[in-house]
Amino acid sequence: MIKYSFFWPEIKKDVREFCQTCKPQSWSDHLLHVDNVFRKWREVGLAVNLEKCAFGQNQVKFLGHILGSGQHSPDPEKAEALRNLSRPSTKKELRSFLGLANYYRDYIPNFSEIVLPLTDLTKIKVSNVLPWSIEAGEAFVKIKD
Repeated sequence: MIKYSFFWPEIKKDVREFCQTCKPQSWSDHLLHVDNVFRKWREVGLAVNLEKCAFGQNQVKFLGHILGSGQHSPDPEKAEALRNLSRPSTKKELRSFLGLANYYRDYIPNFSEIVLPLTDLTKIKVSNVLPWSIEAGEAFVKIKD
């Protein structure tokens, strides 16, 4: 496994600045940051396929989110996948759903309150086949919407 610690200290400030503001101070600063990362990768034998790179983008998809212009939002494709999920019938399926929903909790107001009836269904005292209550069904629909 390749570790990135060999270049992290040198560009930590640049990366932190970029992540906090979703944009560098200027285009030339950004190009310097990118060049620095690519140079370090070359030094350790890593390659970049420039055909798969996109530069100068106002928005980028990153780990299920859309980042850009100092804002972030859920990736519509991933959100649609969450909306299209059918109601879980086992604790394992419910835990999987809750894990996915938790990833987008920042976009769901009062997430922890809404999800409570569903997390109660994952407790050990409940059988593997889920006894859906009205509250759990409403919570499932609210999270998906």
